[in-house]
Amino acid sequence: MMIDFHEMGTSSTYYFEPTKPLSTENDLIPRATYEVLNVHLAKYHAQALDQLGALYWTKEQFDNLSPIYGSTYPDFQGGVGVTFEVGSSRGIAQEGGNGVVKFPFTIRNHVATGLATVRGAVEERELYLRHQREFFSSALTAAGKFPTKAYVFGNAQDPTLTNRFLELLLQHKIRVHELGKTVTLDKQTFEQGKAYVVPAAQPQYRIVHSLFEEVTAFHDSIFYDVTGWSQAQAYGLPLSKQKNTSLVQGAPVTVAKTLTGTVNGGASSYAYLLPWSNYNAPKALVALQQAGVTVKTAFKPFRAGTAAQPIDFGYGSLVVPVATQKLPTDSVFQIVSRVSRLAQVTFTSVNTGFSVGGIDLGSNNVRTVPEAKAALLVGAGTNVAEVGEAWFVASQHLGLPLSRIELSNVGRAPLSRYSSLVLVGGSYAALDKAAVEKIRRWVTDGGTLITLKNASEWAIKQGIVKEKLLIPANGGWADTTAFAVAVAEATPPAPKATQRPKKSELPFAKRVDFVEQEQEGTRAIAGSIYKATVDPTNPIGFGLANRQLYIFRNGTTFLRPSRNPYATVVQYTPTPLVSGYVSRANLRQISNSAAVVVSKAGTGRVILFADNPNFRHYWHGTDRLFTNALLLGPLLNLPEGPSIVAAEEE
Repeated sequence: MMIDFHEMGTSSTYYFEPTKPLSTENDLIPRATYEVLNVHLAKYHAQALDQLGALYWTKEQFDNLSPIYGSTYPDFQGGVGVTFEVGSSRGIAQEGGNGVVKFPFTIRNHVATGLATVRGAVEERELYLRHQREFFSSALTAAGKFPTKAYVFGNAQDPTLTNRFLELLLQHKIRVHELGKTVTLDKQTFEQGKAYVVPAAQPQYRIVHSLFEEVTAFHDSIFYDVTGWSQAQAYGLPLSKQKNTSLVQGAPVTVAKTLTGTVNGGASSYAYLLPWSNYNAPKALVALQQAGVTVKTAFKPFRAGTAAQPIDFGYGSLVVPVATQKLPTDSVFQIVSRVSRLAQVTFTSVNTGFSVGGIDLGSNNVRTVPEAKAALLVGAGTNVAEVGEAWFVASQHLGLPLSRIELSNVGRAPLSRYSSLVLVGGSYAALDKAAVEKIRRWVTDGGTLITLKNASEWAIKQGIVKEKLLIPANGGWADTTAFAVAVAEATPPAPKATQRPKKSELPFAKRVDFVEQEQEGTRAIAGSIYKATVDPTNPIGFGLANRQLYIFRNGTTFLRPSRNPYATVVQYTPTPLVSGYVSRANLRQISNSAAVVVSKAGTGRVILFADNPNFRHYWHGTDRLFTNALLLGPLLNLPEGPSIVAAEEE
């Protein structure tokens, strides 16, 4: 039994489950959870609040659909989760639609329902214990009816993320096996010792299904939160679903590997190399630079000859030359060794710059990475959650300090000390003309502006870049630069004909029942998963060798692919929906639109994200794009390329 205590708007009273039947409930969960257990507990909750004379409501607004909810997650474990929402007192007291809500009042209601939950569980414990026993036996039955019999995952080039996902599975007591032999499935190679097999038929089938499977069929079209929750896509790992049981399974896995960093080949007097494909490679880069080591990155792949055998290094691979450092040779080795352990990555030492294949280590395509100095705009208007997510990825994952600048202080802030400036989703209306102009000058003087979601719209509308948005209102590509918007606003409407308009043209809105306003929620994108293609040769796409990328979207910023063919780093596919709900109109907007665009501005550049790549710091497949933007963005010198004019503009 798990209770999830929450606050909601002050003018709301009190909410507890059950949720709206069927439409907001998960089909994987036994109906008894919703129709028997939740209803049973609701009687205890209602009785407790009735005795206090407190108002409450059920079966509206909140859904019980996604396993990422605190109250739905226990349902996937054979338990029962309960959500309580109380009108917030925001500390001590707050005035709302039901009078002044005080802190003791909100605490009293939560305590009353919490104790009622315990009382209901104790008095009917046999009911709940029987449900738990039946839950796991019915899971095996459900797995037997499902076509997928096993899931294979693993990325030989990224042991960090592979191991992290394995740890997640083992934490949930999911049965996992080593892959018995190297195989090629769905045009992907899974290497023995670096990939794993998860059988579907196991007591934790429902959690396994939620981690790996996509869902696009729902009973409703209005949701409180995320509708695309599969984790395999979030980690960006190669995955294959197998419909037969002939796959060779190795030994059961009970403990994840302990990753230890090392330097293969030992000390070198020439250079150390690190593939950028490892999720922790950016962390290693930051640590090396903070220790005073100069680091370069390869803009083209190469094959290095090592003492053991030739090794391929892809786009973005790090090169640490020894002779050109300001540090002694042995100090460089000590730092590289320490960083390898810190980031749990494997460096390779080489004693020659002459490559077996591809570019040599002294090529102009091996460029020095400047040490990142980044800042983040925060304050009124910015999305607090996205601010926290961006800060966490930078400071906690990378170890990169991220200065925070209040919107009200932009005019006084020394932007020149920063190489990158991050704007997350939200409103930037608080920035006056002087502040906007200051940011514009900073970009054109060589700065790297990184914008997410609405901030990308803001940068386009302010004319900081010449890219365009796809406007949902007219369904076509629209010119939304500041100049175009100003012209449109200043242009008087064309005179209308003098004849009497037809009845169908009368300027009256079609009558709609007031209650139907709830349907406006169908226009929102609560949180769903989409397929896109990435350019792995662009620095923003370095390390993502697989051109296919899964993106989480919970906003309605639609970017037009750039006219510069080199500038669209990530683009949604023609049929992008993978998992979750999206309206047909929004799906048309997303199809073929740009997810990440790099735009030149003077000697600087703006990196526009249509979405939030850092969502809740579990979308590791896309937060690599963000870390690349922070660390490698300043290296981008975008070629102009031939101008491509969209067909609809011809």
